[in-house]
Amino acid sequence: MSADAIPALQDISPQQRAAQIEKIARSHVFFGAETSYKLLYFLAERSFVEPHIPLKEYEIATEVMGRRNDFDPRSDSSVRVQVARLRTKLAEYMSGEGLEDPYIVEVPRGSYKLTMAPNPRALNSLLDDRKSHPEAAPSYAGDIAEVAHEELHEPRQKDRASKLIWKPLTAVFFLAAVSLGLTYRFRSYVHFGRTVPVDADVREFWQPFLSDPQGPLTIVSNAPFTGNAVNGLRYDQQGVKSAGTAHSYYTGIGEAVSIHKLDTLFSQLNSPLRVRPGSQLSVEDLKDSNLIFIGAPVENLMVKKVITLKHFEFQELTSGPRTGQVVIQNRDPLAGEPSAYMASSLPDAALVDDYALIVRMPIDATHEAIVAAGTTTIGTEAAADYLCQPDTLKQLQQRLRASGHDGTYELILHIKVVEDVPMKVEIVTVH
Repeated sequence: MSADAIPALQDISPQQRAAQIEKIARSHVFFGAETSYKLLYFLAERSFVEPHIPLKEYEIATEVMGRRNDFDPRSDSSVRVQVARLRTKLAEYMSGEGLEDPYIVEVPRGSYKLTMAPNPRALNSLLDDRKSHPEAAPSYAGDIAEVAHEELHEPRQKDRASKLIWKPLTAVFFLAAVSLGLTYRFRSYVHFGRTVPVDADVREFWQPFLSDPQGPLTIVSNAPFTGNAVNGLRYDQQGVKSAGTAHSYYTGIGEAVSIHKLDTLFSQLNSPLRVRPGSQLSVEDLKDSNLIFIGAPVENLMVKKVITLKHFEFQELTSGPRTGQVVIQNRDPLAGEPSAYMASSLPDAALVDDYALIVRMPIDATHEAIVAAGTTTIGTEAAADYLCQPDTLKQLQQRLRASGHDGTYELILHIKVVEDVPMKVEIVTVH
């Protein structure tokens, strides 16, 4: 359908527009497509509320995609790529799930404006149904058919006063619909009908990670294994010739729990949380993002590619009774510090304690990175939890202020473990 053939947007009520956009956003086509559904809401809001103001690539880049103020569309085609993806997804939806929706939603080529028009297929279906079963047709079917017929064949003429009333009402209603849509995708944390307030220390600690509308990029370790779940999995050690193909299908339970904790936290902070397994991450994914690395560099290999640890280093022991155990080497021990931090239990014994490293450092002038990694998956869980709890974050910030650190630090946590559950966590040292 060409742009010229589409009726004016104001000929469709705000309620009908909002309902149609919400239905599309909740569809299977848009599930998990973060940028596409944020772009859908943004274009819908601007197209419905300010239809006569043309949209620029710069606005979309900075307001939707989190690009910096120096974004230049002449050298960066990301907006055009994302709009093309949205156009494709809308076409996929309208030809499948939305085939008989009351309205057709499109982004015409050569434009960044979203358009909406009555769907002739839905109109014909409703009119045929009313003719065949007038007594069974639901009450709203006649209303939709009547509105659609009127909009297609007899566009309503509104006087100036009604337009002046309509525009602010549309703005209020659609902004509310956008808010509801974002709440559906990025859940606010609610407990028995009430919003849980976010502790001031928690918000202060994570505030730099909330500036990006896309949310921080969280990278989870997923070590390579050979074999399969039926015949047995074997850890694929680097540098050792393997008898089978290595697959990065699995990650530790501590990493999985860590993501749950972080997702809950960022839901409270009304921010999305993007998650990628380390094995599927590209350098392109890392651009213009705040980063959270979950898991030790021996398994989360992207840590080594992005973060340069100055004071500590994860190493896997290759000889002795602790062969295969991961330890944290202390490169420049302060007075009274050991040269390495390792769990007290032997590899085949029940874990009674663990150590974890937390790192925070800038990536560039506007983005930061955090690493939360234990020598075992349980230590990783404890480190992530430490960064999500108000009481422990308050302790951390007090310790950092006392030591005079400026926001860049590497610290070691000691974790007491009972039946594979981290019970008590304390800071051992801060560098």
